Amino acid sequence: MNRTGAAPLEPREIFLVDLAQWLARRTQYSATHPSCATLGEAVHASLGRALATQATLEYGILKDGVMMDDVAATHRAILTRVAPHLHARGVQVVRFVAGTTLDELTSFVEILTLPVHSAFDRGGIVKLLSERGVSRIQVEEIAHDIDPNEQEEQKKRKDRRAFFAEVLRQLRAGRTIRGLSGEELLALLDDPEAAVILLEEDPAAITDAVAGLCFMVRKEEARSGRELFPKLRVILLRLSPASQATVLIGLPPLLGNFRSALLWAFDRLSEEDLGCFVLPALRVAELDVALYAILVAIPHDGTRYATLRSVALRFHDLTQAADEAMLRAIVAPIDEHDSFRRERECLATEAKRALDARTLFAASGEVLGRGEPLPPWAARRMLHDLIVLQAKRPSFADVCARLPKASERLSDAGGHEAVIGMLHGLNDAGGEAAEQAMRDIATNAISSRLLDDLDRMAAELGVSEVTKLVPTVSLLVKVNPLEVWNRLERSENVAMQQVLLDALANAGPTLLPTLRGKVRTSSPAIVRFIVALLPRIGGTTRDLALVARHPNEKVRAEVLRALRLLPPDERTMDIVVGYLEDASQELKTTARSLLRAELLSPIAISAMERLADDPDQPEALRKRLVDVLGRSPREAAASALFRLLQPRSLLELGSVREAAAVALRHSNAPNAADLFEQGLQSSVRRIRKACERAERGG
Repeated sequence: MNRTGAAPLEPREIFLVDLAQWLARRTQYSATHPSCATLGEAVHASLGRALATQATLEYGILKDGVMMDDVAATHRAILTRVAPHLHARGVQVVRFVAGTTLDELTSFVEILTLPVHSAFDRGGIVKLLSERGVSRIQVEEIAHDIDPNEQEEQKKRKDRRAFFAEVLRQLRAGRTIRGLSGEELLALLDDPEAAVILLEEDPAAITDAVAGLCFMVRKEEARSGRELFPKLRVILLRLSPASQATVLIGLPPLLGNFRSALLWAFDRLSEEDLGCFVLPALRVAELDVALYAILVAIPHDGTRYATLRSVALRFHDLTQAADEAMLRAIVAPIDEHDSFRRERECLATEAKRALDARTLFAASGEVLGRGEPLPPWAARRMLHDLIVLQAKRPSFADVCARLPKASERLSDAGGHEAVIGMLHGLNDAGGEAAEQAMRDIATNAISSRLLDDLDRMAAELGVSEVTKLVPTVSLLVKVNPLEVWNRLERSENVAMQQVLLDALANAGPTLLPTLRGKVRTSSPAIVRFIVALLPRIGGTTRDLALVARHPNEKVRAEVLRALRLLPPDERTMDIVVGYLEDASQELKTTARSLLRAELLSPIAISAMERLADDPDQPEALRKRLVDVLGRSPREAAASALFRLLQPRSLLELGSVREAAAVALRHSNAPNAADLFEQGLQSSVRRIRKACERAERGG
C-alpha cells in the first residue's frame, strides 16, 4: 500500500485508501455485483479497525486534500480520488461514528457515486443520507459554486420534472392522452439520470410513472417513426432494484393503455435485462406473487424459462441474510397442481445449491474455526461450492489456513469425498493461499487414504468409466506426486495403473530423483512404469541407458518406445545399436528402423562394423549397417568401411564387400575419398575390383 521507504499509514488513512478503491469499483459495477460486495466488506472491516483506535473519525475535505484532525493525508489515492470527489459534491466535513454498519457504509458510497447534478437535484448529500436512515455517518456541506450554465441546466431539469409529474397525473386521471411528445419527450429520454429521479420521486406510484413513460414512448414511436426504445431501455435499467421490483409486481393490477405499454416495453427487453427486474421481485415479494407477475410480464414460455434459468445462476452471488427466506421458499416441495410448477423447477436446482452453500458457510465459521468435523452430508460438491463462494470474501486466506485441520478430521471420519471437494474448490479458487492450503491438506496420510478410495472405485467401475477419476488423480499429482507414485507401485488394477501413469506424466522433474533410485532395484513391472515416465518428466537417454540391457523383454521394448519420445543423440544410437543383437526379432527390427547415420558415436560405429563383418548375421542386416555407415560424416565410419573391404577367407559368400565399396565411394566423411583411392590402387584383387565396380556404377 505504501511506496518503498514511506512511513506506514495510520488505520484512519488506510480506510480512506480502501474507500477510494471502492468508489472506483462502484463506478464500474452495480452495488450487487460480487466484486463490489466483497470489496464493501473489506472497506467496512478497514473502518472497524480505524474506529478501534478512536471512537469517531473526522475528515476535513479540501479540493485536493483531506485533513485528519491537524494531520494532512498524503496517499495519492486520497488526494486524487477521495478529496476531489467529496469536494465536488459540497462535502466540507465527514464523520464516521463507532458502530457504523455495512448497510450505512454501502448507502453512503451509493450516494457518493451519483452524478454531481443528481446529488444536488435531490437535495444534497445530507438530505439523501437522512432519507436512507444513515445516522452514524455525518456530513457537513458547503455551498457549491454553480456557474450560470449549471444554474440554467438545473432550472430546466426542475421545470421538466414538474411538467412530467403533471402529465402523469392527467394520464392517470384519464384527462388527456397526449402526454409528452416531440422535443419534450426527447429531452427527457436524453437525460436518463433526470428521468430516473423523476420516476422515483414517489415510490408508491413508480409503476404508474414507468408505465406512463412507456406509453408516451410507444405513442411517439408510432407517430414519428423514430426508434426511441433504446433510450427508454437505458432508463429502465438505471432504476434501483427496489424500483424495478415494484414495477414488475405492480404490472398485473394495471389496466388499459398503461398495462399494454408496460407489456410492450417488457417484450422488447432481452432475457438478461428482464433478469434485472425478476431477481429483485423474487427477493422482496412472496414467491407466488412474484411468479404471477413474471408470468404476466413474460408470457412467452421460452423467454420466461430462459430468463428464470439465468436468474437462478445469480443466486450464488446473493450474500444478504434476508435472501435465505427466498431460497427456502423456492426449494420447498412443489405441489403437483402448483400453477407455477415449471417456473419453480427452473429455479429450484440452483436455489438448492446456493442454499446448501449458504448453510455450510454459516456453519463454517464455527466448524472450521474450532476444528470440529463437518457434517456427513457435506460431500464433494458442497465443499467445492463453499470454497468457491468463500474465495470471493476478504477472509478467504483465514479460511484457507483452517482447512488443513478440518481436512484431517474429515479424513479420520471417512469423509474422503468432502476432502476431495475441498481440493477441487481450492484449485478452482486459485491464488497463493489456496495453493498452500492444497499442499497442507494433501499430506502423505490423507493422500494415501484418498488414493485407496479411488483404487477401490476403479475396481468397481468399467474400463470406460475409470476416466471419471482422472481430474482428482491429476489434482493429487499436482500437490503430492510422490504419494501417487507409491500408489502406482501398489495398485493391481490395470485401468487404475494407466490413469495414475498418465497423471504422473505432468509431475515434472520432482519425481526424477526417486525414479532414478528405483530403476535398478524394482520389479520388471515397476521398471516399465519408470521407463514410460522418464521421457515425460525430464529424463534423458542417460537414464534409459541404465536399463537398456534389462533381462525382461517388455522392459527393453518400453525403452525403445521411450527413446522415440526423446530428442535423439549419440547415446540414443549406442542404445539402439545394442538392440541389433537382441534375442527378440521384433526389437531388432524396431532398432534397425531407428538408426540415424549423423548421430553415430565411435562406440556405435565399432559395434556396427563388427556386426557387418559377421557372416552369421543376416545379409539384409549387414547391408543395412553398411549403408548407414556410408551416410555417417565421421572418419571412423569411413575407416570401418575400408576395413570391411578386406578379404577374410579364400571363399566368401554374399556381397557385403560390394556394398561397402559403394558406401565408401559415396561417403561424405573427410577421409572417404583417400580411402576409396587406396582401394582402387590396392594390390589385393578383390578390393581393387570391388572399388572399380563401385566407381563404374557411379
